[in-house]
Amino acid sequence: QATLRRGLQALGPQVVAGLRFVCSDMWKPYLTVVAQMAGQALHVVDRFHVVMNLNKALDQVRREESARLRGGPLAKRLKKMRWKLLRRGSRVRGRARIKLEALLASGLATARAWNLKEAFHQFWRYKSVWYAGGFLDYWCQRAMRSRLQPMKRIARMLRAHEELLLT
Repeated sequence: QATLRRGLQALGPQVVAGLRFVCSDMWKPYLTVVAQMAGQALHVVDRFHVVMNLNKALDQVRREESARLRGGPLAKRLKKMRWKLLRRGSRVRGRARIKLEALLASGLATARAWNLKEAFHQFWRYKSVWYAGGFLDYWCQRAMRSRLQPMKRIARMLRAHEELLLT
């Protein structure tokens, strides 16, 4: 908080008063300082950090499931899949795509988490706040019913920052 506050003070009151848009992640200290010092600016959540959190949740599901299945026949489907899962689905090609499709057909928790992660990318395409809000509600509802704790945590985080996401 102190660093961001000093940075905004270094810009000067005229520059800060003239800010129209501010983009940040969802870290509470950032949100607090921006609201206090640049409350007139439209605050937008950074897409990169939302996707990063989705990827972290997916990877956590993969790691937990891999540990749980260790030595079993389904464990082979998760072996060497980390980077294939973290890429956008449209960018996975060749043999990696075949392995990914086999994993998705397996019905494992990791496959469900990957489907949730990929489905969220639709959110960024909406132009209408009303439709984006409807999609966000639908996605969060799906995530909360998924029985995947990391994805539930992401859904709660997104709901807590819904106003900033919809700007």
